[in-house]
Amino acid sequence: MTIGIDWAERGWIPDPVLRWGIRNLVRRRLEEEDPGSPEALALRRRAFRDALRRGAQRGSMPST
Repeated sequence: MTIGIDWAERGWIPDPVLRWGIRNLVRRRLEEEDPGSPEALALRRRAFRDALRRGAQRGSMPST
């Protein structure tokens, strides 16, 4: 992976190939983030919110 990044930074990989690779990476990451259903999305949001609240209760987050 680092060889590919090095080559891209040096300009050795054509821009259309870079854009194709970036689009594929973004597509995969979006598929990983897709909760699948509105109910699953709500559960993920609730879990995230609860994790933030637990962190705030421990004093690890700055208060506003």
